[in-house]
Amino acid sequence: MILTGNIEIEGGLLFGWAAIDIAGFARASGMDTYDSVRTRVNGHPDVYGMFPSVDLAADILTPGEGQIKALALVGANPVISSAGGGPDLEQALNHLEVSFALDLYINETNKHADYVLPVAHFYEREDLPLGPLANMLRPAIWATDAVIEPPDGVRQEWQILNEIARRMGHGGAYPVRPLRWLAKLGYQVKPRQILDIMIRTSEVGDRFGLRRNGISFKKLVRDYSHG
Repeated sequence: MILTGNIEIEGGLLFGWAAIDIAGFARASGMDTYDSVRTRVNGHPDVYGMFPSVDLAADILTPGEGQIKALALVGANPVISSAGGGPDLEQALNHLEVSFALDLYINETNKHADYVLPVAHFYEREDLPLGPLANMLRPAIWATDAVIEPPDGVRQEWQILNEIARRMGHGGAYPVRPLRWLAKLGYQVKPRQILDIMIRTSEVGDRFGLRRNGISFKKLVRDYSHG
């Protein structure tokens, strides 16, 4: 595309703008890291705080300081979906001291976990899919409220992870320090509150009432059920 000049023209590669500037929030919160730390065995850099999954098996199986001994899986099946999956990763999973998964189904990866905890499915929780927003040719955004209550004992992923982090003394499972600090003081910021702030401060947001025709999470669900 670059060599032929087919960028930002009809029939070529187009870049739309996102209703929520996810990259901007990452920069503001210090999450837009690159090469701030490297994988222990193969030395690959992190990108946005994440390591390439191809290194996971080696970091589990290779003894030494920093060896991975515990693993949390959230709706994931890296044995099948990861470039570092397959038999090597299956072998590595059996060497962990403890592992747990949050999922609706037993799959090729979480069948090796010590615990598989059920989570609320999409009808049982509110949702705003952030992932696709930056990849749309025409900006779009949509959100939904829960339709039904989850069964007794079933919680959302963030609730389970927050409780685990609280018991470990970290306050909550938040990626940024101020939110963990608030959690230690007893105030857990909910995903809906974070999403609402992201919407209201965006190009389409109501700026907390300063922009009359802007939207919020509440307005999005109430007035724009189809996005």
